[in-house]
Amino acid sequence: TLSRDEVETVDAALRQIIDHVESSVMAEQNEGSKGDDNNDLRTAILEMDGQRVSSLIESGAEMSESDSELAFWAVVKEVDRCEEEDLPL
Repeated sequence: TLSRDEVETVDAALRQIIDHVESSVMAEQNEGSKGDDNNDLRTAILEMDGQRVSSLIESGAEMSESDSELAFWAVVKEVDRCEEEDLPL
């Protein structure tokens, strides 16, 4: 079991990683290096819009490794937020 200090350290590290991933995605979107489908996909991921993500993938959008990482960390961030606010998952 982790101590409270260890949990806070891990939480801070995860938040830094999430912020970095989000910044990287925003930078990629601003560069216009991806097509509209990928920009839409990343936006849907960041908005936690599961139906839209599924629809975009079904219509041919490809999820890159960075998109998968973004989705993973977006879920982690949302779980953390719900736990902090004592909301059901």
